[in-house]
Amino acid sequence: MGVIDDVAQVSRGWRWLRRSLVPRSAQPHTPTPERRDFPTGWARTPAARVVRQAVLRGGIKPLAWTETSPRVRGR
Repeated sequence: MGVIDDVAQVSRGWRWLRRSLVPRSAQPHTPTPERRDFPTGWARTPAARVVRQAVLRGGIKPLAWTETSPRVRGR
C-alpha cells in the first residue's frame, strides 16, 4: 500500500486553502503587504441607500423571483 500511504502523508502535511509559509530565513526580506483601503463612505449616504433599494426592489428581486419560485412564509 505504498501509494496510498504516500498520498495520505502528503494530504496530512498539505496546507489546504492557506498561503504557503515563508521560510524563517526569508522573513526579514518579505515585502510588507499593501494596505487596501477602499473609499466606501459614499455607500452609507442616504442617496446611495435610496438607489440601492430601488435597484434591489425594481431589478434584482423581480429577476430572482421570475427565475426561481420562492415561497415566503411567516410574514
